[in-house]
Amino acid sequence: CALVASGLPYTVIHLGGLLDIPGGARQLQVATDDGLLTSLDPLMSPDKAKEADEKVADAPKLSMLPREDLAEVCIQCILCPEVACGRSFDLGSSPESEDSAWSGKLDELLKPLEGNNCTYTEADSAFCALEPPVRTGCQCY
Repeated sequence: CALVASGLPYTVIHLGGLLDIPGGARQLQVATDDGLLTSLDPLMSPDKAKEADEKVADAPKLSMLPREDLAEVCIQCILCPEVACGRSFDLGSSPESEDSAWSGKLDELLKPLEGNNCTYTEADSAFCALEPPVRTGCQCY
């Protein structure tokens, strides 16, 4: 990835989706390489995640989080550059629970990653270099 290779300080947060509900009531989840999209255990191996997905197809995924929680994580990344700089990770949340709200401590949030970051390959770089499509009007996704 050009950003990683540039030597500039960075933090990349990959989201699965945003929820329009108040923040502060969910435990936040982190993973790498789309781990939150594939299973209820973000650190599970890909083979085990596929098997788990088949068993819990109707269970909620961890890839969504409230906008307020994303904003708080972004603020913490700015306030704690020694923790956030050079990191790339997936971010989501567990379903609401009274006793499991995120503590607000970025180092604790990223600890389960054990220093791992999302993987960027030569193929990713080639994809990023493709000519963007010509767009007219509003494109909503």
